[in-house]
Amino acid sequence: SCSCSSSSGGYRSWVLKAYDEYASSQAHGHNASDFCDPESLVDHLQPGDLVQQKGSSIINFFYSHYAVYVGNGDVIHINESGPAERGRLVEVFHGTLVRKNNLHDDHLPPKPRPQIPGCTSIWDYNAATNNCEHFATLCRYGQKISLHFLGVGDLWRGRVGLGNYARNAFNSAKQACSTLLSWGKRKIVGAVTG
Repeated sequence: SCSCSSSSGGYRSWVLKAYDEYASSQAHGHNASDFCDPESLVDHLQPGDLVQQKGSSIINFFYSHYAVYVGNGDVIHINESGPAERGRLVEVFHGTLVRKNNLHDDHLPPKPRPQIPGCTSIWDYNAATNNCEHFATLCRYGQKISLHFLGVGDLWRGRVGLGNYARNAFNSAKQACSTLLSWGKRKIVGAVTG
């Protein structure tokens, strides 16, 4: 028999928890997992994994917040100009959906241990050319890469040529579809059980 409460809220919580446990388990041995609550994901990450947060607006399919998992339940990330911030993953992303998303592992080798730049220096934040995804990819791959807004900022800044820009723009569209699909699956589970 089911040990969940007889109320629909208890059943919904139980189903969402089961879904989040399944989604977070995908993080082992894969480049990406589906979106789930931070509490479920934290035990399935390795130092250097990139954590993508899905915000609540439509623009977040093209622009997500990224952090780097550094171990012991902590992430490091930037929000704006200033030094990088370190915090507990479950606190930094409390109340939101997150997923592991090592989005360039198919064509770039990750560093054996993440290099965390800017911890004591000022990060000159710019949404197009020096954002949180640039910070996260610099830590994991040693290169500043952002697929936000089809990667136009990197082309404009001269970090990539037209050939690499075309690949990044394609990957950006693919990432937006992946984000929509992954987020949609979690929302459907919540709606069906609600």
